[in-house]
Amino acid sequence: DETISEHEGKSVVIPCPVNKAKCGDLHSINWFKGDDRIAAMLLGDSNVTSVSDEFANRVTVDQNPFRLIIKDLKISDEDIYLCDTTFLIPIETCDNFNGYRVELNVLVPPTEVVILDEKGDRIENGSIIGPMQERQTLKATCVVRDTRPQPQVGWWRGNKRLMTHSASYVETDGLFTATLELTQELSRDDLARDIECRVESAALPNKLINKFRVDLQVRPTSISINGVEHHTVQGSKVVLTCDVHGARPAVNLTWYNSSAVISPEENELTEIRTKAFEKDDGTYHTQSELIFNATRFENDMIFRCDADNVVLQLNRRNHYIIADTGSFISTSG
Repeated sequence: DETISEHEGKSVVIPCPVNKAKCGDLHSINWFKGDDRIAAMLLGDSNVTSVSDEFANRVTVDQNPFRLIIKDLKISDEDIYLCDTTFLIPIETCDNFNGYRVELNVLVPPTEVVILDEKGDRIENGSIIGPMQERQTLKATCVVRDTRPQPQVGWWRGNKRLMTHSASYVETDGLFTATLELTQELSRDDLARDIECRVESAALPNKLINKFRVDLQVRPTSISINGVEHHTVQGSKVVLTCDVHGARPAVNLTWYNSSAVISPEENELTEIRTKAFEKDDGTYHTQSELIFNATRFENDMIFRCDADNVVLQLNRRNHYIIADTGSFISTSG
């Protein structure tokens, strides 16, 4: 006994193994689809073959070897087929008294695999949606339409399968439509990563993958100020560097002297240089340099660098204070 799978519209050969050496001469063969006889072959001098009217245009029976051939395969052809053999004088060594069974599966690849957003609008394969922010909930639905057998459907990010409920299936005229919903709280793990709906089925030579990517906005992960570590002398050039990592989009940086915003337009002796570098994960390293000449007016002043982007205003600061001696003393607060 065996299982045979073939695509709808193709031809399939269903074998009927006969061992005359073990069983003797063959008298007749009856072919059954489920409980219904669909073909018969009477051997010997008469050598008559008949096929039921329902299958007359699509089914033929061959000898040498014995086999049933179904053309233009239909979904309704899926069933258990029995080749029932009768021998003139069965030999004791014959082990074919129960016939030979073949389970025939009819395959139909999906007409389409589509991803829908929470509004039911299509997300095109390979597209980027958003922007969305970390901790926001992403909702999407993968729909696999009109296929047989039931496909296996899963949501993936890289080599990690995402947690979901089981897929739901609706059968219409022998074809299945599978639906699998995804509800995912977005995190930094989703940066620059494809979210994939993967479909596997006996009807497909390879797995089908539809995917999209989220334009994800995230908070900075760190902010720091570097510059004078020990002291400097009044009148010397001071360079303070503010570094912000892990934000998307790039942050806006603002320098403060105590509570006053530092603006180079208002002081030609002060310069601010800011640049941003995009990293492999799509986040940015933003770096800003505050350059000025130390004077008595900066004495006891607190300098800070504030960073913000659309996700979160970050107000973490490191301070540099000009002491009475004219030297910088590094503190934090």
